[in-house]
Amino acid sequence: MDTVKIGLIGAGNWGRNHATGYTRAPNAELVAVADTDRTRAEELAKDFRIPNAYGDIDTLLADESVEAVSIVIPNAFHAETAIRAMETGKAVMLDKPFALSLTDAERVVEKARELGITFMMGMNQRFARDTQILKEHITAGLVGEVYHAKAYWLRRSGVPRVGTWFTQKELSGGGPMIDLGVHLLDVCLYLMDNFDPVSVTAATYNQLAPQLQKVREAGATYNVEDFATAMIRMRNGATVQLEASWLLHQEQGNRQNVELYGTKAGAYLYPVRLHREAASGYEHIELQSPRELPFSHCSRYQHFADVLQGKAEQLVSWEQSLAVQRILDAVYQSAREDREIAF
Repeated sequence: MDTVKIGLIGAGNWGRNHATGYTRAPNAELVAVADTDRTRAEELAKDFRIPNAYGDIDTLLADESVEAVSIVIPNAFHAETAIRAMETGKAVMLDKPFALSLTDAERVVEKARELGITFMMGMNQRFARDTQILKEHITAGLVGEVYHAKAYWLRRSGVPRVGTWFTQKELSGGGPMIDLGVHLLDVCLYLMDNFDPVSVTAATYNQLAPQLQKVREAGATYNVEDFATAMIRMRNGATVQLEASWLLHQEQGNRQNVELYGTKAGAYLYPVRLHREAASGYEHIELQSPRELPFSHCSRYQHFADVLQGKAEQLVSWEQSLAVQRILDAVYQSAREDREIAF
């Protein structure tokens, strides 16, 4: 097939990002979009010249022109929608997070394995240029053994939309940790090549959200955390400090990075830099790729199509995605029960 025929499930803001990504991929073609708000689906279809717009998911899944789907809907519906899609023979790329629980995530993987259908989490940070460059240098041994890492995405004031599904735990599963932390956790473990945790100790806070005018005066639902912090211990002795916030008193409006501390050097991801001792003193190097990037397109959308066409091996494995979900579950359990969670 020259192009993979994609159906987009979800026509919100991130659905539009997915539509843009697939439009730029030379081997993907958007042929349908579905949203419970049909008007929104029709508007997106018009903007991106998608031939079919539907007001419900089942109609899209019954569309025989759709070969694969990209799912961009509230977290609570990820697992069931992915399973329904695979049962109709559609390959699936699912936007983060995987699900509301490890149990649900495992059900998705079991269905993909049972049916022999491609399922992939669309972790876009792995395809970023800086990630690819740093990964090459780590694989080449430049950093040495990574024994500690810090992964954080801290917004000073960045709640997605107060009162929507983002701030309702039954629909989202949590706040910034499951929304932002999942990105940095996944890319951190990917760079470390270590998805084998043994324990998590965490705390979550909801200190600033009650001060928001919309929450205080209008009573908008906000029952998730506004800041979360966790210490993750890996089986080989390495540790990861993970933090995420939507609301936090800090100097910068946004701080986002993965910091790796190795036996030969330290490295930062954004921007990609190396820190190490040298004969002339301590040096800080802006890293460049020694060759063409393995994913020069820097696109999870093109990669998904490449996988379906047999041109690439799936970068984000089921086992890795389950490990990330296991950690997220443990973060919230540890915070809720005020204890370390051991696996």
